[in-house]
Formats: sequence, C-alpha cells, structure tokens
Amino acid sequence: MNKNLINPQITQIFTDFLKKYFVLICGNLRNLRIYNFLNMNKKYILLISAILSSLFLSTCGNPGSEESSGTGSLSFKLIWQGAPTLSDSKPEDSDYTGVREAAIDCTVSGVSTVSASIYNSSGTLLASGGPWSCSAHSGTITGISAGTSRTAVISGKDSSGNTIYKGEDTGITITSNQTTTSTVTLSPTPVTLTSGQSPYHIAVDSTNTYWTDYATSGTVKKVSISGGTVTTLASGLNKPLDIAVDSTNVYWTEYNSSGTVKKVSISGGTVTTLASGLNNPASIAIDSTNVYWTENNSSGTVKKVSISGGTVTTLASGQSYPYGIAVDSTNVYWTEFTTSGGTVKKISISGGTATTLASGLSSPANITVDSTNVYWTEFTTTGTVKKVSISGGTVTTLASGLNEPWDIAIDSKNVYWTENNSTGTVKKVSISEGTVTTVASGLNYPIGIAVDSTSIYWAAGDINKIVKGETIAVSDTTTTVATNLMGGSVQGTSLNLTSTNAVVTTFAGSTTSGSTDATGTSARFYYPYGITTDGTNLFVADSLNHTIRKIVISTGVVTTIAGSTTSGSTDATGTSARFYYPYGITTDGTNLFVADQYNHTIRKIVISTGVVTT
Repeated sequence: MNKNLINPQITQIFTDFLKKYFVLICGNLRNLRIYNFLNMNKKYILLISAILSSLFLSTCGNPGSEESSGTGSLSFKLIWQGAPTLSDSKPEDSDYTGVREAAIDCTVSGVSTVSASIYNSSGTLLASGGPWSCSAHSGTITGISAGTSRTAVISGKDSSGNTIYKGEDTGITITSNQTTTSTVTLSPTPVTLTSGQSPYHIAVDSTNTYWTDYATSGTVKKVSISGGTVTTLASGLNKPLDIAVDSTNVYWTEYNSSGTVKKVSISGGTVTTLASGLNNPASIAIDSTNVYWTENNSSGTVKKVSISGGTVTTLASGQSYPYGIAVDSTNVYWTEFTTSGGTVKKISISGGTATTLASGLSSPANITVDSTNVYWTEFTTTGTVKKVSISGGTVTTLASGLNEPWDIAIDSKNVYWTENNSTGTVKKVSISEGTVTTVASGLNYPIGIAVDSTSIYWAAGDINKIVKGETIAVSDTTTTVATNLMGGSVQGTSLNLTSTNAVVTTFAGSTTSGSTDATGTSARFYYPYGITTDGTNLFVADSLNHTIRKIVISTGVVTTIAGSTTSGSTDATGTSARFYYPYGITTDGTNLFVADQYNHTIRKIVISTGVVTT
C-alpha cells in the first residue's frame, strides 16, 4: 500500500481517537501495553486507517464528489415558450402567458425533431437521446452515470438539423436504477444561415434571404431560409447598399456619387441597370409597378422608375439628406436623416406636394409602414423607435433609451429593429406600445433586419434568423361564414370575425373561460379551436370543454349541441355523447365531422338530430 495516499493528519487524528477510546475503556492508559503499541507502531496505524477509511467511504460515499456508482434515467417533458400554435398540445397544459406546455405546432414552427444531451458540471457528455418526433413533446434518456449537478440540454431542430428551439435544466440528481423527472422550457434560439459574409441590408421571401455586401467590389447574394449554399447573384458592384425583392427580381441601390439602381432575377443571370448617374442613392422600396429610392445628399431627392426600367421620375427634390424609404398603395414615405430637425415626410406615388408627418426628430434613419402608421428609428446612442399615423398627428414613442437603433421591420403585431453597436441587439415591441423584448444580444454591429410569417432575420457579420415564436395559426380551414364575413380566428376563449371593413369584433365569448350557453359575449368557451359553417350557423370544437358548440350567425346565440364538460368516448345523442379534446371540425351541410383528438377517432354528428357516432 502506498503510504502517501493516507493523509498524516488523518492518521494522527485516528491515533488520538484510539488513545482516548482506551482511556475511557481501561481507565489508566500508562498501565496498558496498547499505549506503547500505538506510539511505536505507526505503520500498523496506517494500515488500520486505510482499512477503516475505505469502509467509511464505501458505506457513506464521498461527500465532496458529484459522482456515485451505477446508472439511472431522466424522463423529461417540454414547455415550448412562445409556441406558434396549440395544435399538437394537450389543451389543459396551456395557459394565457405565452408559455404553453407541449403547445407547439410542429409544422408551423418548423420543428422536426427533439434531441437531448446530459452533461456533468465539468461539461463532459454523459448520455444523449433522440431524435424524437417533435409531436412527442417528451422523452427518456437511459444509461446516465449516477450523481448530482447534471444538466439536461434539449434541442428542437428543423428538417435541416438547425437548432431553432433550445432549453436546459440544471442541478439534476440522477440516482442509480431510478428515473428522475424534469420539465425543460425551450425558447427560440438564433440560427446562423451563413457566415464569413459582409452583409449590410437584407430582404426575405418565402424561400431565400438576400443581402448586399457593401464594398467597392460588392455583391448581392442569397441563401435558403433553412441555410445551405450561398449563391452570388451579382458581383463587381460599387457599394451596393439597400435591397428589396419581389416574386421575380432582386433590386438594390449602389451608394456612390454616380450611383445606380439595378435588378437581377432571383435565380441569377444578367444584371439590369434601371437608373444611373444618381447622387448617393440610399434606401429602396418597391411596389408591383415601380422602384422608389432616396438620394442622400444636402439637396436630396426621392425618385422612382418602372420595375422594367425607363424614364426616372423625381417625386420630391430639395430634401435634406433623405434616407429611409417605404411605400404603400398610395404614398411614398421617407426620413430626412439630420442630427436635429429631422423629419418624416410623404408624397403621393404619382407626385405632388410633400407633407411633413413628423418634425424636430433626432437622426431619423430607416422607416417602414403598415395600413395605419409609419414607424422609424432614430439613430443615436439614446435612440428611439417611434410611430405616427399615415395621416400625421401626434408622434408616439414605442421604445426609448436605445443604443443606436438602425434598421426596422414590422409584422401585424410587432416592430423589430437592430441596435448597431459592438454589443448589439435585436429587439421588438408591440405596434400598440408595451414592453420592449430583447430577441438576441451580444451581436457585432447588427445592421439589416427582415421578417416573414415565422422568423426574424438579421445581418451581423453573418446572416442569422430566429423563430418569432408568436404566430397563432389556425390550422382548421373553413368556408366563408356568410356574405358579410371575410374570415375568422380563434383566440383563447372567444371567436373573432373580420368584416369587409377590416374591423375585428368579438362575436361570441370573452377573455374569461367557461362553458356557458348564452348570446354573444355572454357565452363562454374554453380554448375553442376548429370552426366550420353551414351558412346559417357556426360550429365550434370547444376543445377544453369537450363539446361541440353552435352559434347562430344572425343572432349570436350559443348552444351546446354535443358533448359535455366531462371527457369520454360515448356515442349517444347531444349532450349525452362524450368527446376528449375535439379539435378539427368540418361539415358537408348535413353532418359534422370531428377529429376527436385524444380518442384518436373521427366522430360524425347529424346536425338535425345531434346523434353522435364514431
């Protein structure tokens, strides 16, 4: 035995313990031969100490170690934060906070599989599991070394293997021959679509992301929105700056004193010059007919040209450093990018008199527009994101105290922007004001930003994206409810209908859940999901109530035609029948057909009698 393995201090402590022990037992230690033995035979003490220490450690374990013998398992279930829909979830696991357990729609979100890895505190991989199907929402990993301080890392991946959701649970204890349970929250995580680029502004369509490489020998490039091989669409360009895309072509400005506006097919090919001899053409916007741009100088202009080329038209001149530009069906909007006295203006797409919508702004930069408002960034170290009505009026500050907010994009819910600094961020805020949320941080001078229905894309040395994790998609499609209705959507506990004048009203139900049959907003639903119509009535799969509800379109009267709040699988008539989270629903005009999700069945309901059969 190697004596050096035994701590001398432990040996002395053990020796003193034996001495004291024999004092207690025998009284007078000086008359005992054992006393001399203990003093003179230290090598035996070493041996005894080693044996007893080994017994103590094997029996009690080492309190300073994370490891123990044997292996165990970890069973986890997932909470998808900001999940796109509820379509694959157990409805009772949902809440109203945006965090929904097992609430992700695998198709809409783009999540294909889930995988898991287990690490110890030093980062050593102990075990892995998967891939599981996204729809499983849970999994079990076996063969994990027993011990404490384990970390489970769970990844939701798209079909290309990109991790688009990620989460972890720390401080897990794995016990030998036992299964530990864990709940892991997965949040959207950035994906790098391509690296090693010098992207500036970006644009996106349903298939690809496009960007300009701003340089004296610059390029226009694209990559799939799932990542992959980068394609160069145009090269040898002189400082390509802003970019836009339609279903056929990519358009860009080349920012120099003899600048140009150009286009190329989204598939590549010959580059076409639409306008040349321009004085620092900066931002660009397009509609179905024309390309619009600003010329950023002290006597700047706003111009347009047909997307097929031809004569350039000056819409506004004598502007002070016009920069950002946006267009809707009626007007062109732009910013005048000055440090004080900046403005937001508009002019008809046919030309005419320019109108000032906002003034006295500090370095208003990029701009975007929806059907109601104009939104812009103010590029300072204490910058802001603001909006004003497209008709003008009071300017509203949506976010303030920002560090050089630059590019901007919107969807139907939020405004998104980049903050262009060495520890830059991508952020968002509701178009109706509210709390600013950081989408991504620690970025190196992020510049361009774009959004589509599911993701946010930005340029920060690389091209990156992150799923928005917000889109509530109704996956049950139905016919038009009546001639005065354009469509419908399901929101938690109420049914919203959109009329031809685009005003959304709550037709039935309220934000308070329940199962009350009543009229209009006095009725109560509990996660209504599928909806269909026979032209006279709406039929709703009221999922958490396990019922099928009918709404008379002309009056808003809500009744329960089948099922009850008690789940089951009984075939019967009306409320004597039982469902278990009915989900999708459709009709042939005579019968209703219901996807009874947790019964794994398709049920038929005769509308005239309420008879339910499987």
